Amino acid sequence: MSARHPHTSKLPQAAQGQPNAPLPVLQERQLRRLNIGLLIPTLQSGGAERVCSVLANHWARKGHHVTLMTYADASGDSFPVSPFVTRVVLGNSQLTSGRWSTLTKNMARVFALRRQIKDLKLDVALSFMSVSNSNLALAGRGLTAVCIGAERTYPPAVPLPRLAEWARWALYGWLDAVAAQTSEAAAWLQANTRAKSVAVIPNPVELPLACSLPRLDPITLRGAGSLMLLAVGRLSTEKNFERLIRAFAQALDTPGAAANQLNWQLIIVGEGPERAALSRLIEQLGANGKVLLPGRAGNMADWYEAADAFALTSDFEGYPNGLLEALAYGVPSVACDCLTGPRELIDDGVNGLLVATNSASELTNALRRLMGDSSLRKQLGSHADITLNAHAIESISARWESVFAQAMAARGHA
Repeated sequence: MSARHPHTSKLPQAAQGQPNAPLPVLQERQLRRLNIGLLIPTLQSGGAERVCSVLANHWARKGHHVTLMTYADASGDSFPVSPFVTRVVLGNSQLTSGRWSTLTKNMARVFALRRQIKDLKLDVALSFMSVSNSNLALAGRGLTAVCIGAERTYPPAVPLPRLAEWARWALYGWLDAVAAQTSEAAAWLQANTRAKSVAVIPNPVELPLACSLPRLDPITLRGAGSLMLLAVGRLSTEKNFERLIRAFAQALDTPGAAANQLNWQLIIVGEGPERAALSRLIEQLGANGKVLLPGRAGNMADWYEAADAFALTSDFEGYPNGLLEALAYGVPSVACDCLTGPRELIDDGVNGLLVATNSASELTNALRRLMGDSSLRKQLGSHADITLNAHAIESISARWESVFAQAMAARGHA
């Protein structure tokens, strides 16, 4: 840990331990062990994938029997899976083109999933992401397992192909419950699908974050003596890193601004299709050396500990894990108030700064203010407990377990 940025020293004692340390297994009279299956296409880098792995590992540590079902094998995993979690590869992971071939592949997935639900004698099947949720609704029809879908986006922001949209509308009614990450997403699902029950469950955060490859050293990548404004995410259009790069450059170029007296760098950790366009923008703005795109990192804990500030400028989110993790590490943050997630995570002026999504001037002013005021950064960063307490794995997993229990009771399961 950097002595200059001891963010994790401010965490509650429970949050400073090893996240994968064994938990005491409760006796049978204290805990009914469930046979839980989790379905997600892959465990490659992504917010849903991280949450799925965290929940699977946590439930296995609690003594439940947990099976992780994926279409792809473990060779592309970005997140660790406990040896106490059973891994089942369903196959049919390759992308296809054309409506008929896509439908055929999905039906093969449905039959493979149904076979596993029956063979494993699952009590609960939990799927992540819209198409997987629809597949689970089909696969679990008529079986005893309780089937729960987890919606991972704000659906209006990420429209599906027509057939998949119809499937979400119709088939969510076959699930025992659906969980959304925010109240806005839950309201949309209630109004636009046939879901019987919709719960709101945000993402958990478990510190220190698990580490995976590739490892990038933030200390050697940034310039000597510089301060780091960190951003994290896929280099894709919806993350709108162009907005951030322009606002950062403007904040430093403003005459008389305190921020331009300091040696700040913007480092955007992630990879994606917008790399070339963002690289051209950096060159056009004359920001080479001031804005860096080092690629994807699996050791994000090191980056949050080294960061002096954090920014999120997305057009939309489901529930932004990068912002969640930054706030949990006590990194002072500014975020665009997009749908959905930032307003659930940031209490403006208390643990971060919220700005209007489409206001370049507000974002520039907020960055200028944050980068130019060390006292403000210290104040905002001192409220990590707000985030940690609201997103502790025990609390979030208990909310999932409550949904399981209610669905099982509605089915008449003991």
